[in-house]
Amino acid sequence: MRVARILIAGERSGVGKSTVVTGIIRALVEEGMKVQPFKVGPDYIDPGHHAVAAGIPSRNLDTWLMGERGVLESFLLGSRGRDIAVIEGAMGLYDGFAGAYEGSSAHIAKLTSTPVVLLVNASKIAGTIAALVSGYKSFDPGLSFAGVVLNGAGSESHARMLGEAIESKTGLSLLGWLPKNSEIEIPERHLGLIPAAERQEEEVYLKLAEFVREHVDIEAILCAARDAPPLPEPPAGEEKEPAVRVGVALDKAFSFYYWENFEIMRREGAEVVFFSPIADDTLPEVDGLYIGGGFPEVYAREIAQNRKLMKEIKKKSEEGIPVYAECGGMMYLTKELIDLDGNTHRMAGIFDAVVEMTPRLQAVRYTLARGALDTPFFREGEVFKGHEFHYSRVADFADDISFAYSLQRGVGIAEHRDGFISDATLASYMHLHFAGSRDFLRSFLAACAASR
Repeated sequence: MRVARILIAGERSGVGKSTVVTGIIRALVEEGMKVQPFKVGPDYIDPGHHAVAAGIPSRNLDTWLMGERGVLESFLLGSRGRDIAVIEGAMGLYDGFAGAYEGSSAHIAKLTSTPVVLLVNASKIAGTIAALVSGYKSFDPGLSFAGVVLNGAGSESHARMLGEAIESKTGLSLLGWLPKNSEIEIPERHLGLIPAAERQEEEVYLKLAEFVREHVDIEAILCAARDAPPLPEPPAGEEKEPAVRVGVALDKAFSFYYWENFEIMRREGAEVVFFSPIADDTLPEVDGLYIGGGFPEVYAREIAQNRKLMKEIKKKSEEGIPVYAECGGMMYLTKELIDLDGNTHRMAGIFDAVVEMTPRLQAVRYTLARGALDTPFFREGEVFKGHEFHYSRVADFADDISFAYSLQRGVGIAEHRDGFISDATLASYMHLHFAGSRDFLRSFLAACAASR
């Protein structure tokens, strides 16, 4: 299988990867190319911006959540029929999420045999930049580098001087340089960039594309991408005839999903139907519910006003319909949510617990969870790899509440326990990727079929 592909990696966090990659994606799309975006690691927000720029969903590549085989299969299936795959790295090139190297951008680049463009912070540096780039190049001789892009150069002459130093000492070509430009920066808040679900201004993405076209050699990047070696043929990836219908909460408050989870659900025989906890006052006809993460705290007032839908979800849960919720979805299913201003908002009340937002990060890490009891989703002792990232904590919960997971790695809800469980309703801080948790998904869908 021939796949043109490129990975844009940073020499560290905060060098502008998301801005540059989103601009490259949109610039290629405006040239008439079918671009498949990818993101290294468990991030939800960057893929949302990729999706708007490309016009199709972006996919995550994460060896902890998906395994190496799952990553490669996802990459092959996602890239099939596309003109080019553009992968955005995470943190620094060699920074692993699960270890010193595991799951890093370098790990993904080698796993997919993808050439790397190194994005380097060009501010406050001169000839020393050549030593820095040389170190990245020589650290792993197994990596293929397409060249270097500089971000934040002070002037054209500054960028030219840096480029000459890099090319003379490392042999790598300078593929572009980007001056500082606050007009094309995507704003941030506590979990990172503002999600694309909340920013639909087409002008932002048009400016990004124009900015990148003006300062980056897109044609050179395309040449490097097309020179990537062939890969194995992808698996079939065919969808089954739907046997159950699963309602998925999706709107500006609940947008943190691995989009491939929906494709895997369809391949396992589920019809996916979307609804909005903000705008819809009734549920579609479904056999189960999946409520992902997002920013319910930002839209808590709007969510709380939709009491009719909350009451219906609680009633369905009490009737035994399977409900699976992650992070923001877990917050939605508790009794109350206290925002950063101290305002209390009524939630669905399935679980007798109160969640409060905190100004400080409570957890950002991979999780390793073991089933603490038998549930409709798994048996006691089963092990799951997940991820948690939240600025909230469960401030209070009933003494008789049950926990589904004990955590060997991670923070969870309390005392290394996670997953409120009540009959067929499970709500946890932990996020799962179904490429690495297929047995969990199959059990969930089987429970949905049984509830029918």
